[in-house]
Amino acid sequence: MGLRKLSFSLALLAALVLTLLPAGIATAAQDVRVVVDISGSMKLNDPDNLRRPAVRLLARLLPDGTGVGLWTFGREVNMLVPHGRLNDNQRQALIDGSAGINSVAQWTNIGGAIATASDPWYSPQQSLINTHLILLSDGKVDIDTRPEQNNAEREHILGELVPGLAAQGLTIHTIALSADADLYLLGAIADLTGGAAHVAGSADELSRIFADTLGQAVPANELPLADNRFTVDDGVEEFTALIFSDTPAASGQLTLNQPDGTQSTLGQAGADVRWVREPGYDLITVTRPEAGEWHLDGLLGDGSRVTVVSDLQLEVRSLPPRFQAGDGPELEVFFSEAGEPITDEEFLGVTTVRLTLTAEDGRQGARVLSEGHSPTDGVYRDSFGGLTVPGQYQLELTADGRTFSRKFRQTLTVLAPDDADLTAADSVAPQPAPDVDPDPSAELASPIDVGLAEEPALLPDTSDLAETGPSTSSRDPLWLWLGAGTGLILLVVLAMILRRRRAQAVSEKPERQPDGADEADDAPVSAPPDAEAVTGDGAQKGLQDSPLGDQEMSLPQEDSDEEFQLEDFDLSDLDSLPQADAGKGTQFAGKEDASAKKPPGKQDSRDD
Repeated sequence: MGLRKLSFSLALLAALVLTLLPAGIATAAQDVRVVVDISGSMKLNDPDNLRRPAVRLLARLLPDGTGVGLWTFGREVNMLVPHGRLNDNQRQALIDGSAGINSVAQWTNIGGAIATASDPWYSPQQSLINTHLILLSDGKVDIDTRPEQNNAEREHILGELVPGLAAQGLTIHTIALSADADLYLLGAIADLTGGAAHVAGSADELSRIFADTLGQAVPANELPLADNRFTVDDGVEEFTALIFSDTPAASGQLTLNQPDGTQSTLGQAGADVRWVREPGYDLITVTRPEAGEWHLDGLLGDGSRVTVVSDLQLEVRSLPPRFQAGDGPELEVFFSEAGEPITDEEFLGVTTVRLTLTAEDGRQGARVLSEGHSPTDGVYRDSFGGLTVPGQYQLELTADGRTFSRKFRQTLTVLAPDDADLTAADSVAPQPAPDVDPDPSAELASPIDVGLAEEPALLPDTSDLAETGPSTSSRDPLWLWLGAGTGLILLVVLAMILRRRRAQAVSEKPERQPDGADEADDAPVSAPPDAEAVTGDGAQKGLQDSPLGDQEMSLPQEDSDEEFQLEDFDLSDLDSLPQADAGKGTQFAGKEDASAKKPPGKQDSRDD
């Protein structure tokens, strides 16, 4: 227990030290390491293997020079694409290597995958500072037939492995594919390392979530996209339009229109236009674009965006993606040109910076950061202390400088107060044994090198299990029998106590009063002068005679009008927006939402 506390304290200390470093321009991640689950359950959760185009999207969006590698895992951990600095060859290796992502593995060795892919040896300085690991899984820790072994491994991950890596500077972003994954484990891994945690309801959301996660690791400026239109200024060297499509037919009708009227489509694009179409999205990159208004003809899905390469950047100093309700961090925003902060009053005086927060049900709050003043140091500041309702919010910063525009987005998760004390002991829950027992003599193999994707293991012959194997009853854990016996004893004791109290009540019952006393009992009883008025259908009748005595009774309070709870935000449009459905809007009604608590992780059978 002492070791867990020490490791957790080291992780928090490392995060604090990184936060207190001299503020400066955020630098791009040195490394992005992608780790993908290939367990057998992916056949159900990702039947079309949309993990492949999602990984290819990352390869195309990452900037040159970023360290990147691709690992897959089941029982064993495979380095599918060797780690290296991103260039044309490495990018193509990632695109080609994504074909090795499958769903054939037997187990889910999450700890082994994290430990292998986080080896600091891959970094030039053998350091994990500014290194981001993106972990995708649809399962839970599953390395052995014995639940106690899986629980011990899970506790090791949260109590030692992840805090130790966090102390070295590693950030882990997790993506859970389906609610059957161990949501609390993946969320805790992200929390301990300062990363983002996402849950994909289906594989169709993977590319969009991968793009959002990459935005946490390697922040990118965008051009505001409204009504399918965006404006390119003279400082833009290149832009990339990532257009998500809800249906294949929608992407097939997409057309890019330049300011001079030139049109581009898939298969009919100019020399400066690169157009790639994958299941669920189109990726259009234009180098040396013409300044002016561009527009897209077609249906644009949620999350579509236009990122830019430019010397002029809208910068956001380190902002944690997850924090406790009411303890929001400080926001610091500024502009830079060629890597140097801009403090010119004339430039700042004509630039409008607007902050918008969007809740999960679509409601928004916004305010202008630049209103009324230009900061002398060039830094616009704000606070998220007013965010007190747990949930996920989309932060968007837009800057309009008349001759240019920029946009920055980030997903923020506000945690419930119950999630404040995160320890490995609190998170470890008993896990059931897998349905099928693999060969108990087989040991976990060491990580496999490049391209050796895991093949399905042969199941053991169970025909003579009745003669040689242990009986079913002998496999039941001892705590299960002790728990059942303890429960039975408690029921017996409770029944005895109730019987004794009933006997005492009978013995203490007063004798029948003399004739005439009953008539007095039947007379109406008037309420005391100081009794509170009875309202409604008599819900408070008899309050003075209740067992509460003189205690004050708290009645349910009506929902607060300030449901969004963002101090000083412009919420004038909030009332006109539709209210959330009963099943998902409770977290914005000032009440505690069960979904905001620690998800225990569904106890399901083994992945295959």
